[in-house]
Amino acid sequence: MNTEHIKEFILLASNLNFSKAAEDSFISQSSLSKHIRILEKELGTQLFIRTTRSIRLTEAGIMFLPYAKKIIGLCDSYSSELELFSSRDNNKLVVGIISNPQYYDLAGYMIGFMIAEPDINFNLIEADEIGLLDMFKQRKYNLFTAFPPSELTGNYEFLPMVETKFVALVNTSHPLANKTSLSLKDLSGEKILIPGRNSTLQAIIKDAMIKQGLEFCPTYEGSSIGSIELLKAGMGISLHSVEFSNNLPNNSNIQAIPIEPDIKFVYGIGHRPIDELSSSEKKYLNYLKQFELKKI
Repeated sequence: MNTEHIKEFILLASNLNFSKAAEDSFISQSSLSKHIRILEKELGTQLFIRTTRSIRLTEAGIMFLPYAKKIIGLCDSYSSELELFSSRDNNKLVVGIISNPQYYDLAGYMIGFMIAEPDINFNLIEADEIGLLDMFKQRKYNLFTAFPPSELTGNYEFLPMVETKFVALVNTSHPLANKTSLSLKDLSGEKILIPGRNSTLQAIIKDAMIKQGLEFCPTYEGSSIGSIELLKAGMGISLHSVEFSNNLPNNSNIQAIPIEPDIKFVYGIGHRPIDELSSSEKKYLNYLKQFELKKI
């Protein structure tokens, strides 16, 4: 049974329009009709009732549709598994990295490994935390930069690499800019800019604020770049990692102020069980294990 014919059946069953299904499949309507007839012959049943004005699924077609989707899902899953398996034979190492890796102090480790193992083809896929987790579940890679496993992230094995903390970022014209340190209660009533909606970092900040009896109602939940643009315009106060603040340009008119007491968090490398890793993946993990937890 041709899986392309099954995909075409799913498209046609979804929109019940031969012209649209053929266009989405990049084939002619006559080819689509031929493929559906072949599929019906293989299954020994009619899948569609066709008239000059309309098309609809038969009872057999309705019954076959969920199975067709499962077949294509399994094929896609196998393709991903095969891609990972193939990468094991050519010294290819695929690693998922969180957006703006320089802000998480992990770029140096990656560069060090590339120098130590020049024959390994290092392939990096960058995304935000949610994107990384989705691709890990889809088995796009076996290693990725991560926060400790939680209800938010799901389960995976975890190697802690860095312990760091948050600082408050304020525009230099803000009344709080002259403070040597800030508590979360000092931020009460301020417009709070939180990077990473539904992320681990947001969950840490939210938990810390609630413990201080503060309402968590951020003005902005989005990208780090977006929060910086708002800060430059004096439109609020943002919470970021120390590393993030250290990488801001000196002329950005943004002041980093320590938060007391510290709001700490850990990040590192998430991975599958050791026996599921390729030789190159194990090499990278063993390379990282030689370094002690870095505290910033």
